[in-house]
Amino acid sequence: MDITIAIPTYNRSFFLSRLLGRLSNTNLRNAKVLIVDNCSTDDTQEVARMYAGDNFKLNLRYIKNAANIGGDANILRCFEVADTEWVWILGDDDLPVFNCIEILSNAIESHQDCQYLNFASTILALRTDRSTGFTTSGIADLVTRLDCYSNLLFISAGVFKRLAFLKHLPNAYRYIYAYSSQLALIFSVMAESAHNKCYFSPAFLVDWEPPARDIAWNQQLFNLGAPFIAEALPSFSLRDEFIQKIRNIQEIAPSLTLGKLLTLSGNDSSQLILIQRQYSILASLTPSYSAHASVAYLLVLASRRAVFMKIIRLIEKISRSKYTLLANSASSLLGAQLLSKDIRAPMISFHEARLLPRK
Repeated sequence: MDITIAIPTYNRSFFLSRLLGRLSNTNLRNAKVLIVDNCSTDDTQEVARMYAGDNFKLNLRYIKNAANIGGDANILRCFEVADTEWVWILGDDDLPVFNCIEILSNAIESHQDCQYLNFASTILALRTDRSTGFTTSGIADLVTRLDCYSNLLFISAGVFKRLAFLKHLPNAYRYIYAYSSQLALIFSVMAESAHNKCYFSPAFLVDWEPPARDIAWNQQLFNLGAPFIAEALPSFSLRDEFIQKIRNIQEIAPSLTLGKLLTLSGNDSSQLILIQRQYSILASLTPSYSAHASVAYLLVLASRRAVFMKIIRLIEKISRSKYTLLANSASSLLGAQLLSKDIRAPMISFHEARLLPRK
């Protein structure tokens, strides 16, 4: 099996050392290890040199970018620098299972007609059950049968037949701002031919754990950019179907009630504008969200009208009154879902949003 384990990294020397320690104790056979350092300022280079020494049986190659090109671009750079038939993009803070190469070899050998392999992970186990593997053909089949958007997004769960994806790199770079440009690669290859295939394996390839806050992606920025990856899909119907699968996981289109409107307008009006922006993004990608975007726009306008907000505050006051019938009716009105079918967890404060280090 001709494969490169490509590790994009930036200022995470502790996690990189932990990962390389795991790999050095794993039977990698003839697999190559490639570290693409996004111009780290910590001791990442020293860690890589240590594990490239004779004491460790790693066929390791280290490359350091001349400048920090951003997390997504560094992931795409792995496709450019690798020189093997297959490439596994492995996150620097993820740990492969000890028999990972055996799992990869078996999957590749039995699915040689596939261009992309997606393996199970803890993320998948949290969302749905993939008790058996399945294969999709073409882009429509991929979107329709996709069982877990988060697992498709999780870079360490994916293995790529490199040459099939190389010519589509320019399209992937177009979607850097979507924080999921590797999905543009998958969509492009699958849309190229109805005969191109993805295999979704039930086997676990990595042990995943939620990242610490100081190394996690910025959820607010991700939520703003993520829907745009649907633009890489060739039709409105596929975009709509895919966005619905995103919404099952991410706070892409938050629900909005009169109660939340009152809270946001009083404490953090920028959050309300953010909600409107998210619906506008979705409406630009698929017409089914146009009505929601219009309602969000009207609510933002209404929240700036003193008379309207006085009415909402009066309803809130009634909901706390001792008159049960009126109170229950007012509470129901405050809690009526205006813009979506579900209510997710509270959003992170817009003012707390900050760009955090990414892979």
